[in-house]
Amino acid sequence: MALASIFGLALNDKEDVRLILEPTTLSLTKGDTFTTQLLLESSTPVNAVQAEIKIDPNLIEIINIDYNNSVLNLWVHEPNYKSEKGAIVFAGGITRPNGFTGQEGILTLTLKAKESGEGVIEILNSSVLKHDGSGTNANARIVSTDYKIRNPELISGHNTEETESPSTKYGTDLNGDGKFNLTDISLFFSRLLGN
Repeated sequence: MALASIFGLALNDKEDVRLILEPTTLSLTKGDTFTTQLLLESSTPVNAVQAEIKIDPNLIEIINIDYNNSVLNLWVHEPNYKSEKGAIVFAGGITRPNGFTGQEGILTLTLKAKESGEGVIEILNSSVLKHDGSGTNANARIVSTDYKIRNPELISGHNTEETESPSTKYGTDLNGDGKFNLTDISLFFSRLLGN
């Protein structure tokens, strides 16, 4: 019983540090403007973060990078887009006396869906350091954003590739009046039964 109690305490004391892109899933229409927020969540005191946010420039356009209310208040590299990496890159620190615990935003991205497709807005090359006087890596877990962008005509149910009406395409207009109605059903069954 004592071992179970100690084991239970150990589980409760487990450190949890995450970098989270929210929302974690997005269903978009081509032309949509949307926001994604990068959050820092930690149960142990941390004081420095660096990362790259990879965005496919063929599918998504970066409109704005906002970090005015960031939990990071001392920047080594302010967030900016590096075209050679195809990523938003940043590095900064937190000057709070006891480090940071809790959940707060690092930056907010305003983005635009340029083309149809699907992919991931992902966090790469990240490092979150503990507020322990040694800069120990907190081994943060990563939560990225999966997205799907569709064409507006497919969302509304109009597929531009299909120009024929269903009655013409599938040959259901049996009496040739340009409509599929009860007369066509009657003709179908007559022909099926050989009358």
